Amino acid sequence: TKKRMHDQNNADSMKSERKAARVLGILVSVFLVCLIPLNICTFLIDELGKSFDYVMNNMLTLLFLNST
Repeated sequence: TKKRMHDQNNADSMKSERKAARVLGILVSVFLVCLIPLNICTFLIDELGKSFDYVMNNMLTLLFLNST
């Protein structure tokens, strides 16, 4: 019976770890998706034809929203 309880605890632990890994993956993905527009605008700022301050203001707004 001890072996069976140990196996059950191990299975519960693995399930919990998989759930935590999935949640962490989602959080990292959302964070990166919010950073992509900043990187694209930074690299293409000359081709956008807009002022640097205008683009950076909008991108920083997205970053602040992402951190809340």
